[in-house]
Amino acid sequence: MSHRLQDLLTLWTELKDQHQWVLASVIETQGSSYRKPGAMMLINDMGQYFGLVSGGCLESDVMRQARRCWQDGQAREVVYDMREEGDFAWELGIGCGGMVRLWLQPISASNNYLELEELLKVLNRGEPQGYRIKLISHPVSNQLLATSTIASKRLSDDAFEQVLQPRPRLWILGAGVDAIPVIQMAANLGWQVFINDPRVSHGRASGFEQAHWRGQCAIEALAQDFEFNRADAVVVMHHNLQMDAQALGLLVNHNAKFVGQLGPKHRTQELLELADIRLSDFTQGLSNPIGLDLGGDLPEAIALSIVAEIQAVLEGKIAIEPAKRRPELSRAV
Repeated sequence: MSHRLQDLLTLWTELKDQHQWVLASVIETQGSSYRKPGAMMLINDMGQYFGLVSGGCLESDVMRQARRCWQDGQAREVVYDMREEGDFAWELGIGCGGMVRLWLQPISASNNYLELEELLKVLNRGEPQGYRIKLISHPVSNQLLATSTIASKRLSDDAFEQVLQPRPRLWILGAGVDAIPVIQMAANLGWQVFINDPRVSHGRASGFEQAHWRGQCAIEALAQDFEFNRADAVVVMHHNLQMDAQALGLLVNHNAKFVGQLGPKHRTQELLELADIRLSDFTQGLSNPIGLDLGGDLPEAIALSIVAEIQAVLEGKIAIEPAKRRPELSRAV
């Protein structure tokens, strides 16, 4: 299970009426901290918790604080300040040197489960959703907001607001055995993975169990596929010149934030010529050779380099340039 909120809420939904629950949210940090504002954790009265608000060092005390919420039915603020030697956080032996401010809220039918059920429905539709946590001690529900009203995470005197994103959607075109570790690593990150290969010989199910969907559609048919057209990232790895060229032709104007082609640059140049397109035609650029240069040539190492690059692009840490490879960023495959 990943710690992505969508996965946490899915687990919570099945148990929400069997226990008392508290939602713990990171609303502010200063200095060093493992999690950042917006991180959430769900805690129940059996001592279970889904998610993390730290690297594991605060959770036991957060659970202790949650009991106070159940006792009086009130939301409350908890601050762990590792910058001050006299703060209780020093007794926990954390030593990261930062401050973490949490807001703990009881979850119940009386406050409409803090709108978490409705939030999950939106995320499961693959749509982002604005969410306002009300910083009021007496029982009150949180609020769903239009994403257009929130430019970024925002903390005020009476609320914390953020836009929560659904699972990233990764499409893998080509179901060779080297796709299996890519699927597994992406699934561990909480991504929704789709894999397609029209070849009958590549229709086996073994090893692809963690894919959300596995299909054998003709490549040209994907142009009309609703889920394909809203992919966040696409990796082409058929190991077949004609099929890879056809896929690249389909992806030239795709809106995915990341498109990557497995194989060396000279092979990709041949693919572009077969498809009668140029590297500069790609709307968001084309990663080739795909993957960060992390070293190693095992399928698992190559998969790690691919997933790491996609993660960095989706999080805005690096960008793919349309017509050239950035000199400071070499890729592995």
